[in-house]
Amino acid sequence: MIPKVENRHSTGSVIATAYGANALRARLRDDRIRYSFAERARKYGLVSFGPAQRLRRVTVLVNRESGGRRAADLFKRNALPLLNLAGLQVNVVEVGPIFTFHFSLF
Repeated sequence: MIPKVENRHSTGSVIATAYGANALRARLRDDRIRYSFAERARKYGLVSFGPAQRLRRVTVLVNRESGGRRAADLFKRNALPLLNLAGLQVNVVEVGPIFTFHFSLF
């Protein structure tokens, strides 16, 4: 007869294994998506432009408080390398909570 304690341990290990497998699957999916977009960005960045055209620039506002402070980290890990591969000059402006800023219309 198998004691209940061993059954609990085997159930816990099955749950942990399933959780780990899902995490690995999500990581591999994200890596494939990142690679796909990196290839597109690299092709876009290789396109030359004439001297009369303006440089390609982008300014990004990143709120450090959003998404449990994960938004800035996700941006730096996922989007920033793609923008750099695309040949864009990226200016990142980190902003805080909205109540720390004074907005005016002029």
